[in-house]
Amino acid sequence: EEKNKNSDDCALEDHLIIVGFGISGKHLAHVAHESGISYTILEMNPETVHRYHDKEPISHGDATQPVVLEHLGVAKARVLAIIISDPAAVRAIAIEARRLNPNLYIVARTRFVTEVAPLRRLGANEVIAEEFETSIEVFSRVLTQYLVPRQDIDAFAARIRQANYRMIRRMSNMVDPLDEVINRLPDMGVQAMRLGENSPLCGLPLSQSGLRPTYGVTVVAIHRQGEIHASPEPQCCLEADDIIYLFGKTDKLYAVKPLFSGPLKENAAPSKSAEAVM
Repeated sequence: EEKNKNSDDCALEDHLIIVGFGISGKHLAHVAHESGISYTILEMNPETVHRYHDKEPISHGDATQPVVLEHLGVAKARVLAIIISDPAAVRAIAIEARRLNPNLYIVARTRFVTEVAPLRRLGANEVIAEEFETSIEVFSRVLTQYLVPRQDIDAFAARIRQANYRMIRRMSNMVDPLDEVINRLPDMGVQAMRLGENSPLCGLPLSQSGLRPTYGVTVVAIHRQGEIHASPEPQCCLEADDIIYLFGKTDKLYAVKPLFSGPLKENAAPSKSAEAVM
């Protein structure tokens, strides 16, 4: 089956731009395709472009060049994912993309935690540090071998991420007052969480969920059986497999994730908690 290829990338709107088609880029393209998200890919290696030319909406070019980003429709895109290994190029792409589209959501990957704050200051909304995420994956797998409950492991990870986000905000806000006001908004966001059947929230009305008073997040909509229920009433009961849209601060959204998975069933294999969709 051919991926969602588009012969005229500039005609795309509200799409995802993937810069770099290594392992992470391939995974992102796959889940974007499965989720029905329009996307286009830019890759520097001509052999890779040739190999996937008939399977993916991929083109060859250097994303540090504004004309290339314009050709990818950056002005009308929703998200830019920068998944390449050259730190200088990542910074240059973030600067140009932010200049060309002030509303673009930029997600960048980098190797070290020390590079996160500078990239945030240059315009990236989210920066994923391999060093930091690898450390979480390592302790998660170690604790799993010691039969530490999965929800406890997720809670540890959530607390570490909370502390990391606070640190990043402090470092990112060491700028002039105008930039500080502009950078305040990315700390808020909407996250979609699927309600697991083992979650203690199942069967509870919103008024008894404790999501707002205890966790500091607000339910803004519920997707259930193909229908979106915006601004649900307090008496609305939560059901397994609901997709619940939460609004709140980034660290609060991370902290609440384990609640939606709930404890695993006895003898069930460990699984990761629901992923964030920002």
